[in-house]
Amino acid sequence: MREHSTSIVKEATCPILDVSFEEAVAKSRLSEEAKRKAELSVTSHDFVDLWDAVIDLAGVRFHPLSLGRKMANGTLAPIFLACTCAPNLRVGLERVARYKALFGPVVMVISNGRKGLRLEIRQERDDIDLPVSLAVPMSVFVVEKARNHTARQINPVFVSLPACGLEAAEAEAYYGCRPVRSETVSLEFTEKDANTRFISENDALWQDVERELEQLLQEQNAALPFHAQVEAAIRTQLYSGPTHVEAICTELGISRSTLQRRLRDEGYTFHDILDLIRFDLATRYLTKSDFSMSEISKMIGFMDPKSFFRAFKRKYGHTPEEYRLKSSRLK
Repeated sequence: MREHSTSIVKEATCPILDVSFEEAVAKSRLSEEAKRKAELSVTSHDFVDLWDAVIDLAGVRFHPLSLGRKMANGTLAPIFLACTCAPNLRVGLERVARYKALFGPVVMVISNGRKGLRLEIRQERDDIDLPVSLAVPMSVFVVEKARNHTARQINPVFVSLPACGLEAAEAEAYYGCRPVRSETVSLEFTEKDANTRFISENDALWQDVERELEQLLQEQNAALPFHAQVEAAIRTQLYSGPTHVEAICTELGISRSTLQRRLRDEGYTFHDILDLIRFDLATRYLTKSDFSMSEISKMIGFMDPKSFFRAFKRKYGHTPEEYRLKSSRLK
């Protein structure tokens, strides 16, 4: 199982909230073995449990707007510098999305939404409930970065949030638009705002930061079975556009024949893994979002919606529309 560094929790979140990291570890439900190594890394489930312990200890000191703004303005961790050094918001978010899983079971899905650049913040896996207390401050972090690094009052044109303790007027005053109630946290920015030049752009620093993050990513992936490394690479590719086997081989630094052989040794094929990921994402988007069928098709790597419809019906016996309708009736 993938593990995540606890460095951001320990070195940024806890000081901001005036919480002892050691006390949070002791309060959490982590096993004794997990507690002993918690200063370095924890599994996805343990990360969520540890985060909940931190927020519980913070009590009234936790506020999603305050935490998100302070994280954006006071933390110089490499993952955050990846955004700071970028030429614009779109590139900055793409960089953070690539490396975010190093520091928590969070996935940032970037796509072209109806109004421009769309960002969805969600859990890494379906068997993990991403805390609202983590996802909402992340959305604030993104807005704050957009404003700080353009020196402009950039507002998202669409925001969706779950219930999170924020008053509607308070949320609207911060984001600049009234959030829509939803199970997922998402933001949309106009293309103009997403591509506005960052005054903090620093390509020389980014080259150093990228090397460090790539090394961390390789070390994390090296601990995974090979098929899980391929899965992680596919998911990363899908979040930024269609994927193909050659791109994954380049990502992993191996030949196509080596990839096929190593997958075969573990009882997998490339297309088995690709389909597993595609259908996992498709069912999630169909049941937990209002994305159109053509949008979902593109987001999971089908450039032709008809191909998506046929593949989905072969898998589930229903068209995507029928699956969405049936799921909505069961809620």
